[in-house]
Amino acid sequence: MFIPHRVEYTSSPVNNTLIHNNIHQILPKIQEFTVQPGETWSFNKAIGHPDQYKLDTVYNVYGGGWCDIASRIAEVARKQGLDLEFQLHSTPLIGVERQDNVSIWNEDGSGEQKQDLRITNTKSYPITFRVSSEEMNYQVQSFYSRPLFLRASLFTMP
Repeated sequence: MFIPHRVEYTSSPVNNTLIHNNIHQILPKIQEFTVQPGETWSFNKAIGHPDQYKLDTVYNVYGGGWCDIASRIAEVARKQGLDLEFQLHSTPLIGVERQDNVSIWNEDGSGEQKQDLRITNTKSYPITFRVSSEEMNYQVQSFYSRPLFLRASLFTMP
């Protein structure tokens, strides 16, 4: 028997079409991913080299908006109790708790930069993330099923 569990986050509308374009391009790479027990997942590594996309410059940052979606993934991962590693974004991002404001800078897609989101699954079961968009809203969900351990009855049957 398994207990299903879900954590989700739905963003307020992203009213900047350039940010929406930048996030929408990488969505297929992060649409669904599973982090196995003991495994570390990297945002930059999952996305790959930024040159494969036609990105817009937002607030003087090529590919601006990736920090926003990474921060929403971080918030859901934190609520699942997973270990996070990232550099705090220099300015507060709208709609995300300050502690989850991730700074992303992806030069080569290697996942070796300081400005990356790394999630380590410290649980004994896999956790799956789903990232989706509907119009200008983004939703991040995480799911897992863990075994239900039943204690033996302390009472004996007559």
